[in-house]
Amino acid sequence: MEQTKKYTDSIHKLMKAMESFQKCLSVNMFLFDKEIQDYLNNAKIQKFEYTTELLWKTMRLYLIIHKYESNDSPKGTYKDLLYK
Repeated sequence: MEQTKKYTDSIHKLMKAMESFQKCLSVNMFLFDKEIQDYLNNAKIQKFEYTTELLWKTMRLYLIIHKYESNDSPKGTYKDLLYK
């Protein structure tokens, strides 16, 4: 049961991260000078990394809950999920 709660919490975190990433992508970069654009680009990269990290960890929890072998790497988790 605890795994199911972790999975549900992870889904909620992932949804929030995706919404935040979407908002970051929708910012009009041309309204800012070059220095601020650089900061915004760095923020986009960081939000992307955070979101993809949450995604593979959520997928890994899904595999564990459904009694599939889970991998400890993003690439392995993606492969495991695709071939199940």
